[in-house]
Amino acid sequence: MTHTARLLGIAAAGALTLGTLAGCSRPGGDDAASGPVTLEIAWWGNDTRAAMYEEAIDLFEAE
Repeated sequence: MTHTARLLGIAAAGALTLGTLAGCSRPGGDDAASGPVTLEIAWWGNDTRAAMYEEAIDLFEAE
């Protein structure tokens, strides 16, 4: 592998790492503990699957 190809590989890996970490960062603002949090959940499937998801969500919210 040539020096230039190796340098480009390292630069690409660094850019990918930074992009991934940027997606994991939290923007400045209110902390989640300071108030209610709203989650929006989407799924596809039939009515049986929808009922199972709704039951799981209700159990989660009961805690």
